[in-house]
Amino acid sequence: MAGQRLSRYERVAIEVRVARGDTDEEIAVRLGRHRSTIWREITATAGANRDRYRAAEGQTRADREAQRPKTTKLAAYPGADPFGAYPTPRRRQPHRGRSLGR
Repeated sequence: MAGQRLSRYERVAIEVRVARGDTDEEIAVRLGRHRSTIWREITATAGANRDRYRAAEGQTRADREAQRPKTTKLAAYPGADPFGAYPTPRRRQPHRGRSLGR
């Protein structure tokens, strides 16, 4: 599961097991994750108070953080006229090389 985000199912399982009083390591073993992954999820969502962890809040937070803000064209080209054409990048001239002297 390395590199995979926590699923909604895993977050619900974390919520249930936190409510039961399981440790991060016990939850991690059960889900097949590293204990630091479980700790980061709980801390990011509930802060220092583990009992406040809610799976729905964790999923909402994860969805929001996964969004990549897209740069608008006008922000990418600050000197562009909003009603005109966007500046095009300059094209490189083809390499002419040395004359073969024929």
